[in-house]
Amino acid sequence: MQLSRANVGKVTIVHLRNANTFAIYAASIAYIIEISTFPIIVKALSIDLALGTDQALWLISGYKITLIIALFVSGAAGDKIGKERVFTSGAFLFWTASVLLLFARTGEQMIILRLFQGVGAGLFSPMIPALLAANRPRNTLTALSYWGMITGAVAALYPFGAAFLTDTFSWRYGWMIVPIVTATAILRPPKPRGRAHLKTKASAPSIRRILTLPVLSVLGFILISYGISTWFIVTIALSDKIAAPTTTVGFYMFIIWAVFAVGNFGVAKLNKRLPPQLLLYASVVLNGVMALFWFGQSDAPLVISCVAVGLSMALCNAPTTDLAFRLTPKTAHGTIASADIIAARLGGAIAIMILPLSLWQAAPFVLAAALVSFVTVAYATAAVSSAPTAAW
Repeated sequence: MQLSRANVGKVTIVHLRNANTFAIYAASIAYIIEISTFPIIVKALSIDLALGTDQALWLISGYKITLIIALFVSGAAGDKIGKERVFTSGAFLFWTASVLLLFARTGEQMIILRLFQGVGAGLFSPMIPALLAANRPRNTLTALSYWGMITGAVAALYPFGAAFLTDTFSWRYGWMIVPIVTATAILRPPKPRGRAHLKTKASAPSIRRILTLPVLSVLGFILISYGISTWFIVTIALSDKIAAPTTTVGFYMFIIWAVFAVGNFGVAKLNKRLPPQLLLYASVVLNGVMALFWFGQSDAPLVISCVAVGLSMALCNAPTTDLAFRLTPKTAHGTIASADIIAARLGGAIAIMILPLSLWQAAPFVLAAALVSFVTVAYATAAVSSAPTAAW
């Protein structure tokens, strides 16, 4: 096809009309099951294969390391060669490693497979929100909210099933659902409908055009908000306020993820009636509520804190991704989705490293972080409101 002078530099945006979004949700479910289930089965797995503590830790940390490394290249790769290709390649690698894990017989084999599985997850995970946004360009926030609702429900419910299958049969039965669900994503992967992207300079915006100050403000908000949430989750798992670590912590985790799922459903239903900016401000306030009730010495205040954290995560989950997408060109949504996930994981890692696992000692830092996050979201929402093509 020949391009006229008027068409030079323009880009044809492909929307995934009638695409198989079920595959996208299936990959999301497999991804969240790994996050919520592997820590449950790793002890039984270690006993079965006679793994040492160092090897068991590498099964968890090695996966996270390669996932983060892959995130630095997957977003840009999706923008350049196609999000569908990167999604399918990553899902296939993730599925292959998940299947082979069932047949591993040594710690070395398990670690190598987990490293490859992390690469696969790092490739396909940022493509999920980018593809959902392309599928619902006029109502991205609703699509992302339903995505959060589904993954939150799975994170809340499946660990009970994984624990039952592991205790009753074997860790392999608890893990088997991961390759089964992933297989549905690679059998019918999403395919673009319409003309292909035109290969022009405009299809590859520079990093300076992508990471503008408003976008960096959104990423800063994500880093701080998810840092606080991750710190809280780790703190209740290790706190001496909880007498029965396994059963009671599992109950609190269920509350957080169940509220997260319900909160995302609420965002999907109410985002056209409530300003998304209000949802982000509310998430900051809820982090303060968490801190306030965490001082309580009984179970009831801690339950309220868990509800506050789960709802805070829900209120900033889809709106922050949608906000970042609105502030960047559509041809850079893969890159910005990767940056979104990196910011969330980096925020959690930093918070765990620098904040004491005691709210009495960490309270000043949590309060300061909440205030900074309030400023960052105020700046970013002001920027999107002033841009006619990006405004909510």
